[in-house]
Amino acid sequence: MAVKDQTLVKRALAGDGHAFGDLVARYTRLVRGVVWETVRRPDEVEDLVQEAFCKAYEQLPNLRQQAKFAPWLWSIAANAALSYQYRKQQ
Repeated sequence: MAVKDQTLVKRALAGDGHAFGDLVARYTRLVRGVVWETVRRPDEVEDLVQEAFCKAYEQLPNLRQQAKFAPWLWSIAANAALSYQYRKQQ
């Protein structure tokens, strides 16, 4: 049985780096898809995927509902892609 997101988040917050790595492995495809829908540049997509996961790791203590990790991460990825688009238009 797969470990729930909430458990992985709790473990990551307790300092278990492997737990966050499991979340990254679980959600890389989702984050890549979200970013791809906006950016559609393979070289930039990978950088933004990494940026989204770094931001998620930094902001993990601010996640109020640990069971809602996936939608929270989705919004971080979408915001990273939109910010990229905004910067490119400047």
